[in-house]
Amino acid sequence: MVRALGPDTAAKEGGVTGALAAAEHLLSQGELLSAIKVLSQAAQGSAAAVALQSWIEDASARAKAEQAAHLLRAHATVIAAASMG
Repeated sequence: MVRALGPDTAAKEGGVTGALAAAEHLLSQGELLSAIKVLSQAAQGSAAAVALQSWIEDASARAKAEQAAHLLRAHATVIAAASMG
């Protein structure tokens, strides 16, 4: 049986189940890095670590790509502003 847990229930559940619910909530708020951290810490040393490893790696790569895109946009803005002035 699969059931959705809110962040309050997740805190009470603890462990990987609670971490999954907390990560889902964080993702719904756009907090990818926080979700990665929560799942990485909860899975460490557990059977879930193997199952979550691929997601954590993919999510980390996405976070790095988003950060790079943000830096490129900022750089382009600076260049555009300098060429206008």
